[in-house]
Amino acid sequence: MNELKRQANQDSVKEEIKFYAWHQIATVGIGSISLGAIARSMNITTPALYRYFDNRDHLIIALTQDAYSSFYSTLIAARDSVAKDDLAGQFRALCMAYYFWAVDHPQLYQVIFGYSNSTYTLNEAVGKIADKCFLLVIEIMAQACEAGRISSAANLEISTDLANRLEHITHEGKAWPALVMYLALSSWSFINGITSLEISQKYSIMLAHQTRGFVQLEVERYMNSIGFS
Repeated sequence: MNELKRQANQDSVKEEIKFYAWHQIATVGIGSISLGAIARSMNITTPALYRYFDNRDHLIIALTQDAYSSFYSTLIAARDSVAKDDLAGQFRALCMAYYFWAVDHPQLYQVIFGYSNSTYTLNEAVGKIADKCFLLVIEIMAQACEAGRISSAANLEISTDLANRLEHITHEGKAWPALVMYLALSSWSFINGITSLEISQKYSIMLAHQTRGFVQLEVERYMNSIGFS
């Protein structure tokens, strides 16, 4: 019982540390996270904080895992809210869920997409859940291609070099046809681009409260451009 209480207390302190870390990200950005500042906010010494996170990198890895877990859960819920045979509907729901999750959680989005450091992106645990997020898009595109739901597929000309590279990209140990990977990367780039502009407030300045309608229209335009029905 004492061990359970000790573990519960450790978990509680870790969550408090992450709470103050998220506050720092919201105010000064992820690049300026300071363990010393977090320790002062908690009225503990910096060495005491190292009992819970070995260093700043380990803390950011934990934050990144939390962000990806939230992101993945949101995408899964969006996909599963649409009938399995409605692939276009699933893709549409996935795009909008991606966008709204980022708008509702800008600090989490910043940790995943707005900060580049190989220490975090190459961490095995982070890599696995990141792959799961992208795999949702790959699977929809794979099913859509197989079902003949993307009319532009027959007209896409992918160079041999690019096709070879795309076919060498694996997710959870599985490789996919070049066309599927191209469409998945294209759609991921599309929604990430729109979302990044919104997070940086480029859209809100021009569109005010009409951003949602604009994004919905852009998703439809993208789907039409690849003939996704």
